[in-house]
Amino acid sequence: NSAFNIQHSTFSIFRINMIYRSPRPPVDIPNTSVSDFVLARARARGDRPALIDSVTGRTITYGQLPELVTCVAAGLARLGLGKGDVCAILSPNTPEYPIAMLAIAKLGAIATTASPLYTKADLGRHLTDSRAKILITSAALASTWRDFAGEAGLDHVITFESAGVQS
Repeated sequence: NSAFNIQHSTFSIFRINMIYRSPRPPVDIPNTSVSDFVLARARARGDRPALIDSVTGRTITYGQLPELVTCVAAGLARLGLGKGDVCAILSPNTPEYPIAMLAIAKLGAIATTASPLYTKADLGRHLTDSRAKILITSAALASTWRDFAGEAGLDHVITFESAGVQS
């Protein structure tokens, strides 16, 4: 909330500090990683759907999810991704997207997301600015990422199709 006074072509900005206090008690944030928190009760949910591809109907169950995340995290670690490293994801919404996000978080790495609507120039700038070591993407978007893979300093490009992530 800001108020603006315009005088002689100069702007003066006055900030009004308002703190909103919820009537509800504070949220208890556990001292655990995002991936551990999300997957904590997954196995207990067993065969219930966790992720569903709305186009194909393909389903990944809660029971499958922890192992998929662990496998992807192990593969990323073998490629040298570790705590503080940046991994980019260029993908439409697919069931593999949250698996990749959780795997990156499990390693303590940083995920940066790139829109599949990016132009080649947009993606090139994004990858360079973020200093991503790895790009996880879809083969269908190759016309966008292929030209910049080497220029942006990427060590590896992984496509969901070649990674065997799909169930």
